Amino acid sequence: MILSIKNEWPTLARRRVLVVDDSREITSLVADVLADDGAQVSTAHTGQDAILLLGVEKFDLLILDLVMPKPDGWKVLEFIRNAVPHMLARTVVLTAMRHGREVAKALQDWGITHLFKPFQINSLRKTVCNLLSAAERTPAAWHKEASDHEFQR
Repeated sequence: MILSIKNEWPTLARRRVLVVDDSREITSLVADVLADDGAQVSTAHTGQDAILLLGVEKFDLLILDLVMPKPDGWKVLEFIRNAVPHMLARTVVLTAMRHGREVAKALQDWGITHLFKPFQINSLRKTVCNLLSAAERTPAAWHKEASDHEFQR
């Protein structure tokens, strides 16, 4: 694993990341942090834009808010499950939804990593690096199995 001299985090060079949040401040902050670490970052501010991008481009990682304009992040997750199920293991939900147990349980049951807002930059970096490392070690069969599970919220 190559470490970035600048911040001692693994480099994200050549990694394509999609950041989706209706808050332009959040997308800008997350995009700047990940771009500084070497990622190629695309952003979207609605669920519809996220679905369009996920349908035509390939990403190594998705960072997704749940509460957004139509459709919301839950609908984006349903699209992922049906259209690009391997991305479930490469998704970080970043949300301010604090009725936490139900949200966290639903995301955990579906194998989706989450961070609650407000978040620490180093927590974001650590989560991204851990998720990418785990996703790259996960066999393709696991992705199919994960996509076969019924998503309930």
